Amino acid sequence: MAVQDLCEMASPKTTSLEAWHVPKQVDRRAKDGDRQSRVILFGGRALRVLVVGHAQDQNDELTQLVRCNGHEVREAHTGHGALRVAAKQHPDVVLLQLEMPLMCGIQVARHLRRDFPSRNCLIIALAPRIDHALRRKCRNAGIDLLFVAPLVADVVETLLMLEWSLVNRPMNAEEAK
Repeated sequence: MAVQDLCEMASPKTTSLEAWHVPKQVDRRAKDGDRQSRVILFGGRALRVLVVGHAQDQNDELTQLVRCNGHEVREAHTGHGALRVAAKQHPDVVLLQLEMPLMCGIQVARHLRRDFPSRNCLIIALAPRIDHALRRKCRNAGIDLLFVAPLVADVVETLLMLEWSLVNRPMNAEEAK
């Protein structure tokens, strides 16, 4: 079903997040300081998001942002903790800091990818700097997207909305087989 079948365009004066009027919408609102996020879900399930990293302030920001967008979120501060949480939660999205003590993010991604194929889990890695060698390691570990940390809130919101639409896309008869 095309987006046009589900939505009507709003007036040009409407903000970008409120640009679509959705019949029978689920409207979730949450305040994050002075900023108000508004997410409109089309009746599907919320994403299960795992935020992994030892930097508490970055984890807190990402966790709050994910929650403000109406999704379920869990945190892990170590690689081993992330694997334990992922085994229970079966995340749709993992926001993964690469630089961690004991087990680095690339090792975590390898384990996650073995347990969760790419069609079932989007792995987004965050690194303080990116070079060609790191890109290659990330690609070989099964990481889907690599960004320089910290991640901009609008980018996180957009990625979550895109992944939400994929997870909640109605399956046709051929995909169900």
